[in-house]
Amino acid sequence: MSNLNRVQAGIPEGGQFSETTKTRPDVSGLDIDGRRLDIDEYDSVNLEHFDDFNEARATNVGGDEHIVVGTKTADFVHMDLGYEFANAPQEEKSAYLNDREEVISDFIKHGYGSRVSVGYSSDWVETPVDFWTHANGELGTVEDVRNDLRHNTNSDSFSGDIAGDAFAGRDSFEVKLAARLDGYDKAPLPPVPMDTHRVEAISTEFTSALVSSVNEGGPRRLNPDSEARLREFAGRWCQRHSGSLQAWSKDNDASPRTVGKKLAMAARGGSGFHQDSGDLDSKVITARLDSSADELSDVDWDLEPDDNGELAITE
Repeated sequence: MSNLNRVQAGIPEGGQFSETTKTRPDVSGLDIDGRRLDIDEYDSVNLEHFDDFNEARATNVGGDEHIVVGTKTADFVHMDLGYEFANAPQEEKSAYLNDREEVISDFIKHGYGSRVSVGYSSDWVETPVDFWTHANGELGTVEDVRNDLRHNTNSDSFSGDIAGDAFAGRDSFEVKLAARLDGYDKAPLPPVPMDTHRVEAISTEFTSALVSSVNEGGPRRLNPDSEARLREFAGRWCQRHSGSLQAWSKDNDASPRTVGKKLAMAARGGSGFHQDSGDLDSKVITARLDSSADELSDVDWDLEPDDNGELAITE
């Protein structure tokens, strides 16, 4: 059930969802004889059930102004939102979605207009999605209210997308939401202060691990220009991803040696920070750190001997 005790975004305040609002019985049968809805000021009438709305309510918000809210539900927690998500326990999925409530709300508004909001659901199984319209003057019959909700909101499009009725060549609702969440998950957490000596130690371990990974029997040194370039990258990476690194360090060995080696592995295309154990949130953090190495895409990771027998970046 939708939590209609809070004022919906963009809906004028007028006591329409206050706890003192009186709720009349279901009047969906009024359509039969065509009688018009007449709602006292600050009173509400439930209109359930019609079409594919789970519930609907018409509220007088003062004078002859009305708000009509229709609620549909969606099961977000059982959607296919990515491999790691699909294999996590349901309680972890629910916690994950709770942490991304604003992301999901923005996604819904972007896709289905400003007259929609996501209601509260602790487990995200029957999540209320509210569509609303604003009416001046008489509401008309229940049929008029039904048509107003359907024609002046994108509720039908939402229902079709949730049911998987996407047009050919168009990504499904789940695919688009999964991409939106993935983009959010890969964005760095806000940076935190990081000790200069720690940054330098990670940079040293990073360049050392890269040299070791190239050729066991080859040159053991980077030429000065390439080493400076790689150390500069590692330093920038530490500062940019210090927040994510701090979160990762809560459950992992975050010594400079370990971080430097894992960053080198990720930079060469491996899953440096990846781990099979841990909860869903931990896996999101490791995926965020692994993807952060994509910032090295402007560097060709062929390290080959130069004329002096030292390893150099070739581009």
